[in-house]
Amino acid sequence: MPLRVKLAIGAFAGLAVAWIIPKGGSAPVATPTPTPPGHLTATEVPLNTVPAGVSFRTIDGVRVFLVRTGDSVVGFLGRATTRNDGPIYWCTTGHFESTDFQTQYDPTGKALYGQPLRDLDRIQVLVAAARVTIFPHTLLPGAKVSGPLPILDSSACSAAERVG
Repeated sequence: MPLRVKLAIGAFAGLAVAWIIPKGGSAPVATPTPTPPGHLTATEVPLNTVPAGVSFRTIDGVRVFLVRTGDSVVGFLGRATTRNDGPIYWCTTGHFESTDFQTQYDPTGKALYGQPLRDLDRIQVLVAAARVTIFPHTLLPGAKVSGPLPILDSSACSAAERVG
């Protein structure tokens, strides 16, 4: 075999080996497959990253409030259950409030004031082995409101007191 052919084969083999062997002695890093918006089935977080009380996150475009008491976590959809179903906020004075400033819910999601059709809708949440699994697109409708509720004439929550 001519020397040029041997050198070409050797050079090609050297490049192939250099390309295959990972650099820095570490294994290749796998990147997660991106999920198109609206298609995320669930997300999991450590329980210790969910603060006690009420916290807010947006998961796959869904407004989610998490209410943690001890090792228990309940999730609420961050939308009012009124005809206009606009966003709700957590008011640090202790209730959820709609953007129309007339509908309020307590920390358990029960409708208190306004014209909601039902209590807050829940997001499915599972807690096991110090992990919280949140299913942002699995909704559990709130209980239907029976009878009229008192109407608020103004917001009880200032912009500085709003979360979400």
